[in-house]
Amino acid sequence: TCQNTPPANQSTTNVLPSIFNPSPFIPPHPEQKPKELTTAWGDKRTDEYYWLNERENPAVKTYLEAENRYADSVLAPVKGLRSKLYDELKARIKEDDQTVPYFKNGYWYVSRFETGKEYPVYTRKKGDLNAAEEVLVDVNALAEGKEYCQVGDLQVSLDNQLLAYSVDYSGRNLYKIYFKNLSTGQNLSESFDIGGAFVWANDHKTILYDTKDSVILRNDKIWRHVIGTSQKQDVLMYHEKDETQYAYLSKSKSEQFFFINCSYTQTPGISKRSVPAKKISITALSIGTTSFSSAPTGMRRTFASWKPRFQTPVAKTGKTFCPIEMTCCWMVLTFLKSTW
Repeated sequence: TCQNTPPANQSTTNVLPSIFNPSPFIPPHPEQKPKELTTAWGDKRTDEYYWLNERENPAVKTYLEAENRYADSVLAPVKGLRSKLYDELKARIKEDDQTVPYFKNGYWYVSRFETGKEYPVYTRKKGDLNAAEEVLVDVNALAEGKEYCQVGDLQVSLDNQLLAYSVDYSGRNLYKIYFKNLSTGQNLSESFDIGGAFVWANDHKTILYDTKDSVILRNDKIWRHVIGTSQKQDVLMYHEKDETQYAYLSKSKSEQFFFINCSYTQTPGISKRSVPAKKISITALSIGTTSFSSAPTGMRRTFASWKPRFQTPVAKTGKTFCPIEMTCCWMVLTFLKSTW
């Protein structure tokens, strides 16, 4: 619940913003519910407002609505000015705009905006920019009837037949992945929740994706899914159990390797990479130290030939990773710009 008056130890003087000077009012004050918290190193503290993190608690919603009404009352004298500024800023934006086209695997890809619409339309053209346009995803259609809509990523399988795209309807970076048959233009029936990242394997039917911890929304697991099978059959490829680390998923520019990067704010952690064959395996490769941030980039199948001391019969096959020490490997990635 919300208290209509501030705690006894606070002043009850009406709040009068100096530049707006609206009618006298008092800001809302949430109820104090002391909760003792213990840090990882044993220190204890009391948080009177810890209960406000309970998203499903009706009292939290009531308090936030009161805060919104308070903000509206403060800004009421400049409501007209706010609308005028919004219209002026919007008038400076080119509404029928589009991105610079880029070419990938036989197609030109462009995302464009249409006048009067809020969301992009993702398209492609086969072979030539003068070819017929194929709409991959019209986000305006996805957003109809929704309070929030954000497309996270779109990726086309290497055979150009399937599209995978993720959408967040919650505003909390909670994505659901969808699949579209590009030959028929129809969505497949399967879809499921993911953390946000996903990559196609080179067999055109397998996809790797991440999921989040349900409480703190930390990306912690990497899974393998085969199109047409139940999600219950998905294989857990990696689980980052360290609560200070996040697991990130990506693919090399060469399309030959997956990257699973485990890191937090200032430590690059360990990058685990897998080969793209039907039997996907993971090999650990450390990169970097705690003094700087780094990340792996595209590697060719003959990456062992970068330095003579790295060449081994196993590494030359390109189906596993040469046994190199992490800092040395990172130096190679840093200076061989031709591989980026």
